[in-house]
Amino acid sequence: MKSETLCWVFALSCFMALALAGSGAIAFGGPLAIVPETSFDFGAVHEGEDVRHPFVIENKGDAPLVLLDVKTD
Repeated sequence: MKSETLCWVFALSCFMALALAGSGAIAFGGPLAIVPETSFDFGAVHEGEDVRHPFVIENKGDAPLVLLDVKTD
């Protein structure tokens, strides 16, 4: 009986920690990349034509954000 109660208390504690983390009430620190604009429509582009568009990546975290490998799609 005592171990069952302890198990329920542990499960409830884990659930509350996850709920608070998901709501942003608990901050874990580190970098946080925010990309306000995730896509851009270039319209009709002819083969061989160069197109460019800047995408802003903001670091809203409390540690440096390092981008190691960026690929286009």
